[in-house]
Amino acid sequence: MVLESCERCLVYGEDGRILSRGRVSIVGEYIFLYFEGIDNFRDARCRHSVDFFDSEGHVTRGYCELLIKENHHYPEMLEPWMARCRVLRVGPGVRRQKDVRARVDLDMAFVSLDHGPFVGTVRNISAGGIYMTTKQKLDKQDVILFNHTFSAARRQMKAEAVWAKPLSGDTFGYGCQFLDLTPEAERDIRHFVNRRLMFEGDQGDLR
Repeated sequence: MVLESCERCLVYGEDGRILSRGRVSIVGEYIFLYFEGIDNFRDARCRHSVDFFDSEGHVTRGYCELLIKENHHYPEMLEPWMARCRVLRVGPGVRRQKDVRARVDLDMAFVSLDHGPFVGTVRNISAGGIYMTTKQKLDKQDVILFNHTFSAARRQMKAEAVWAKPLSGDTFGYGCQFLDLTPEAERDIRHFVNRRLMFEGDQGDLR
């Protein structure tokens, strides 16, 4: 992955929480980030971890120096704030997309191959799998099926429960890994996750 292909970014604080989402513009050797709001980090010059997303759903983590100022082209441009970005160092390679999760709250109908139909709520999702909560007790290596439209096409997904933990009352939490994922389905999930991270939710649990 090269930064020249990046379109969006996330800026993180020292506690790992998202401070702002931004648009990336690269002109020659210069990197510019544009923000609609930066209330959480208005220092004129600051250093933050930044995730750069390309159009294929890949992610590169950089530690960057940001020189923040008002965008003099606002309101012709949508973002009132901008930053000149200097990448001080890049993380060890491209982060695996399956490690990048987005928080969701999706009530779904599932089918367990061992226990039959049940309902549950998907709490976070990545290209590698889901974390869901349900009152249905499952065993490790139980295989479940569900249908969802991540992009334009409705797809049937298959996943295997790889870990479980009891929650309050009679509810359980399950980490499930996708099985037999097609390239098209993986692409749809990557784009779904990126859209959630960019525009709707905070970064999810990475366990």
